[in-house]
Amino acid sequence: MLGAMASNVAIGLYVIAVRLSEMTTLAADAIADALMPEVAAFQKRKRADLLCARACALAIYMHLLLLPPLWLAAPLI
Repeated sequence: MLGAMASNVAIGLYVIAVRLSEMTTLAADAIADALMPEVAAFQKRKRADLLCARACALAIYMHLLLLPPLWLAAPLI
């Protein structure tokens, strides 16, 4: 429906916006894919919770690193 109703420029801008927003998702998914098997392997619940908390913190730090440059560069892109 977007292809039928929007111009080529609008579709191009939409695709760029979607790809930029997926950069942060890919970083968080990479962290989860690497750490979740380790979390599942732990027998002790407390140790798994600690590793899960570290993974969440790492994902937040990755977002804080990626989002400001993207936010500042968005008008230029």
